[in-house]
Order: sequence, then C-alpha cells, then structure tokens
Amino acid sequence: MRECGYDRRSLVKLAAPLYFQYICESLVMILDLYFVSKLGNYAIAARGTATYVITLISAPVVGALFASYTTILSQTHATGDREALARCFRKLFTISILASALLALLYISLCPVLVHLICPDYRIDKLALEYIFGGYIYGLPGLTLFIQYLSLLYGRGRTREASICWILSDIFYIMCDPLLIFYMGLGIAGSGLAFTLSLYFPIPMMHIFNRDIPKISKIDIKIDKNIINALTHVGLFTYLERLIISGLYSTYCAIIARYGDIIYTAYQLGLTLESFVYMPILAFRDVSNIVIGHVVVRERENINKILRRILEISIIMTIPLTLLIIILSPFITTKFTNSIEIAQLATIYLTIAAISDIGHAVTLAEVGAYQGTGNAAYAFITDTVTMALTRVIPALILATYHVNIIYIWTLMDIDAITRGLILYITFIKTIIRRIKVFI
Repeated sequence: MRECGYDRRSLVKLAAPLYFQYICESLVMILDLYFVSKLGNYAIAARGTATYVITLISAPVVGALFASYTTILSQTHATGDREALARCFRKLFTISILASALLALLYISLCPVLVHLICPDYRIDKLALEYIFGGYIYGLPGLTLFIQYLSLLYGRGRTREASICWILSDIFYIMCDPLLIFYMGLGIAGSGLAFTLSLYFPIPMMHIFNRDIPKISKIDIKIDKNIINALTHVGLFTYLERLIISGLYSTYCAIIARYGDIIYTAYQLGLTLESFVYMPILAFRDVSNIVIGHVVVRERENINKILRRILEISIIMTIPLTLLIIILSPFITTKFTNSIEIAQLATIYLTIAAISDIGHAVTLAEVGAYQGTGNAAYAFITDTVTMALTRVIPALILATYHVNIIYIWTLMDIDAITRGLILYITFIKTIIRRIKVFI
C-alpha cells in the first residue's frame, strides 16, 4: 500500500474491500429484516424503531471513538514508528472500556422514553424494547473493542484484513439469527442477541492480524495529550454531530410516523432495503479518513487533489448500486410484506432515497477527510445546520399541512446535495491552513 501519492488505482484497492464488506453488511440487515418480518408487520416497525434508538444512543459514542481512533492511528502509522503505534493502541483500551459502561447506563436510563417518543404505539414499543434489552445491550463491550481493533487495521491501511473479519462476523450473525429467533423461540430478542454474539466472534482474529505490532494486548491506563487532542478535535465533534444528526433523524422519523402505521411501516421497510446502497458508501468515509490521515503527515500539499480523486471514485462506485436498487425495488418490497400498499410506498421511498445516496456518498467522503485533518468541527456545523434547514424543519412544515409524504421524502435529496457542496467548498478553501496532527 502506498503511504503517499495515492493514485486512483491505489484508492480503489483500499476502498473495494470495505465497499464489498458494507454490501455484505447491508445484505445481512436485509436478511435479518426478512426473518423479523415473519413475526409480523409490528415486528418490522419495532425493528426500525429499535434501530433509531440504537442510532440515537450508540452512534454518537461509537462514531466518536471510531473517527478519533482511526485518525490518530492512521497518522501515527504514517510515521513508520510501530512502537508508537503500539503505545497508542494500548492507551485506547481504557477509553473503550469506559465507553461501553457509559453506553449501558444511557440505554438503561433513556431507552424506554426514546422508544415511546419515536413511536407511541405500545405494541411496537414492547417489541422494540425486547430487541434492545433482550439481546443488543449485552454486546456493548464487544462493540467498543471491535471498533478499536477495526480502527487499528484501518489506520494501517489493511482494509482487506478488516473486511475479512467483518464479513465472517456477518456470516456468524446471520447463521445465529434464525436459530435464536425461531428454533429457540426468542422472537425479536433473538435478532438482537445474534448481533451481540457476532461482535465478539471476530475479535481474536483481528488480534491475530495485528500480532506484528508489539504488546498490543496490554492495557495502559495513562492517556497522553495527543489522544486527548484527537478525542477533542475529532471525537467530540463527531459525537456531537452524530448525536444531533441522530436526533434530527428521529424527529424526521417521528414526523413520518404521524402519517399512520401503513406509511411508517413502508418507510421502515424501504429504509432497511436502502441500506443495500447506503451501507457501501460508508466505505468512502472510512477510506477518506485513512488516506487523508496518512497524507497530512507526509504530503499535505496534494491533499485537495487526493480528495477530488476520492470523490470521483465515490460517485462512480455508487451509481451502479443506485440504478440496481431502483430497478429491482418493485420486486424486492413484495417479498417482505403481504400488503400491496406498503410495498408500493416502500418502492417509491427506495427510488427517492437511492438517488439521494449518490450525494450522501460524496458527503461521507468529505466528512472522512475532515476527520483525517483533525477538523471534525467543520463537518459537525455543516451537517447539523444543513440537515435541520433543508430536511427536518421543512418536513415539519409540510406535515402540518398534511402534504403528500412523497414531498417529505424528496427533502432527502435536497439535503444531500446541499451538504456535499458546502463541505467541498469549505475544505478546498480553508482546511489546508488548519490541519491538526496528533502524533
């Protein structure tokens, strides 16, 4: 792997394993939805509601850890000092352990209230809480450790090995899913437990892939200023971004839920199927963070040129999946529900959302670039303000006047395009003078 001077071929080589891995991840989510759908339409809606709560509570913390870990580990790796990389990794163990305890407290205290706020239907609420407390919550320590080891592989540019571990985890997840849901009779809680078990499964393998780094299994409770700076400039603002974005998404979801069970269920169905396009574009955020983290240490004068290459690749790789999901959506949705109306609405949503994901691919790549330069604050401000002004507030206004749901869904496209343009212009004009290095 080339540390600097990334051409398009080397960028594709980095991105392709993650892209394929995220496709597998989306397929697993769709298969999980298929199994859950056999429990009824309320279970579909409950799975979606639980996902929103998990996104609201876990995503800010996990996103902050993942972004800051990847940034500091990629920048440290670019120096070629393996001992420094090992020291940094050992110091992150303490943070990971504390983060899992914090997440557990947040779920216990906030989860019931959030579930009811998002969807007041008690039948859906009950199932959503079963998913979270019956299985998902037990995987929190595994989640933070998984993120830490994954960040080390990412920071070293070993995306192929990272993808192997994650895909094997997905296979284990989908093998356990029907066994726990149906054979053991755990219902929707079995789905959450299957996910939990899949988090612990790949950690030994990830450790083996990093065995050439000395003494990474030790815990160092001393946290140096570089880690604190990374957690502040990258982690804190990523946390705030994910927290507010999750809240905005939940508000957007709640607006749609007020249109009734049929539209809400169609939206949740379409949202899960959309992951076939949305999940792979997360690869561009990760690759951008890795690459820019390397480049700022050795070749920062070419940072804008390399970002443009990443954006080109993100668009080219996203368009085929977008077209595929649009063409297949009328046939796929009918496999998950017996309601023709729900299937038709989900198809409309999928078409609108898949188009917006081209803009989201660009936006996520730009967010990763901001993280790699240690300037997550810019992404935080742009993402939250733009989403509020172009999606959530207009949706509230339109819903007040009972405007057709299609117009509310179309706001996603406006949001994605606006965010992408603002982030790009700000990066090109400003960031080269504000790079932060945490080594």
